[in-house]
Amino acid sequence: MLFEAKKVQAGLALALACWLPWHAQAEEEGAPKKDGDAPVTAAPGANAPQGERKDGMQPGGGPEMMRGFRGRGNGGFGGGNNPTSWIDRQIDFMVGRSAPVEVENLDFGSQKRFVVNTPVGGVDNLDAFRDGLKAEEIFTLTEEQTASLDGLRKEYAEELKKLQTELDAANKAFALKVIALREQYEGKANEQLGDKKAEKEQLDALAKAYHEERAKANEPFTEDLAKLKVEAEAKGTEARENRDWRALAGVYQKGQEVMGKLREAIEKVTQDTHAKMLAALTGDAKTKLETQFKELEDRRQQMRDGGRGRDRGNRGNEPQGAPEKPAAPPGENF
Repeated sequence: MLFEAKKVQAGLALALACWLPWHAQAEEEGAPKKDGDAPVTAAPGANAPQGERKDGMQPGGGPEMMRGFRGRGNGGFGGGNNPTSWIDRQIDFMVGRSAPVEVENLDFGSQKRFVVNTPVGGVDNLDAFRDGLKAEEIFTLTEEQTASLDGLRKEYAEELKKLQTELDAANKAFALKVIALREQYEGKANEQLGDKKAEKEQLDALAKAYHEERAKANEPFTEDLAKLKVEAEAKGTEARENRDWRALAGVYQKGQEVMGKLREAIEKVTQDTHAKMLAALTGDAKTKLETQFKELEDRRQQMRDGGRGRDRGNRGNEPQGAPEKPAAPPGENF
């Protein structure tokens, strides 16, 4: 589990590094401020002032370039490409929870771009990497017509929320059926173990309790993460005013610290459960499981140390002196 935590922590760190400056600049470039609110945008970097930037980046680079790959953010779902949601999904993965099935991920077949990537009152540009265009980006409309379209987009976003609630309820009911089926067949499998059945059932119970505790591990940090996002928005305002995205470095560091604490909490739960699982076993079963845990810990340690590849890389960077003289062959009397 620590391997997963390490991997996701690195992913979250990268997400924060990308998200914070992009999120700060998004409003400046005309990105959505809230669900369903997707103002007209120009080409990536078109709204960025020309000339020297305080953060040392060339005009149109950095967050502007990233935005070009993210799309306009004014899709049929009121602006997908939500980096905040992406971060939340990474946390769900880290603590072992299932991310909810989102309406926009349903199978729409050939209608996918129409439903997901084209805004209400919009025209599909057929670009696989960008969202469709708003009607007012193509047609000359009055202020009243534009305001009416904006109102329809907001109303559509609210209706989608209702459908998401229905989907969540249906998925939960279906998931309970799948869980019941899985438990039924695990029970049948345990019946095949003879006198080992009781110990196997103890392991099952401990594993189930572990995953529940792992999911709860995020609760003490929920408030910290919420405050972090608020602070990021405040720092983002400052960054936009000064054109200096380095002001967000402190927020990024705090995100690293929060995720580090979460990783430590998960690691403690893992170690405690491993000890309980070993205590529940006897004979060679205990020895075999202990060996498995030891091998797992060795792999974790390699991850902490940077892996064997890193060691090879370090050795490759060492100064190279003159090649050693090969040893003389053994004499005739050897």
